[in-house]
Amino acid sequence: MSLAAAQVGAVVTAQVQVSAPGRATSAWSAASPGVGPVARAVLRTPDAVRVDGSPEVGQRLSAVVTGSWTEGTALTWTWLADGEPFAGTVGAVVLTPAQAGAMIAVRVTGELAGHLPGVVVSDPVGPVPGEPIDVPTDPTGPAEVVDPGPVVAAQLDSHRPRLVGTPRVGRRLVAKLRPGRWTAGTTLTVRWYAGGKLIRRGTGHTRLRLTPAERGKRIRVVVVGKKPGYPKVERVSRRTVRVR
Repeated sequence: MSLAAAQVGAVVTAQVQVSAPGRATSAWSAASPGVGPVARAVLRTPDAVRVDGSPEVGQRLSAVVTGSWTEGTALTWTWLADGEPFAGTVGAVVLTPAQAGAMIAVRVTGELAGHLPGVVVSDPVGPVPGEPIDVPTDPTGPAEVVDPGPVVAAQLDSHRPRLVGTPRVGRRLVAKLRPGRWTAGTTLTVRWYAGGKLIRRGTGHTRLRLTPAERGKRIRVVVVGKKPGYPKVERVSRRTVRVR
């Protein structure tokens, strides 16, 4: 006999009744000594859960689970900033300025009838760049709860890069970034691409000398701007004609 969730906490006994062809069925025997109470089963939990994404204000983080739960398990997701819950119920969250300066983790709780709850917690990521928002309170009375409406993350001022030069093997291309058009304090990173493939030697440089490996391909440059407290911005140049 397999026990079900309905039997959790009960004491189980057994009785025997004998029957045979041509003979009368016996009465039920006395009940056996009881065993129990029936304990809840242990829930199968995943091996791990991790936070995927860039821990920055305005960026989306997702929970990635390695392994599986017992079939039929109901899951609850709780997002934690320095160990304190700030969002829950789903496996993804968008960070707001309120999480600036905090380490972010996710806790997944599984529940299934007849089973002990299972909990898996990720390693924290971060800290989230920026300064946390101070919320003033009145020490003489209860705090007033105000709905601030949807949080809109600040956006970086940016500028689309422009490529200057002749796209020919042996010649040099220059990426014009115009840093003054970006929000002050923004850190810019440059990446070069040929036919959609990253040119590793060009990363971090505004000048690139073309080699035979780029012949026949179109060149573009991507500038990534980052500043604490802001979502990162990527700006992409126009592609050149094919390298000769």
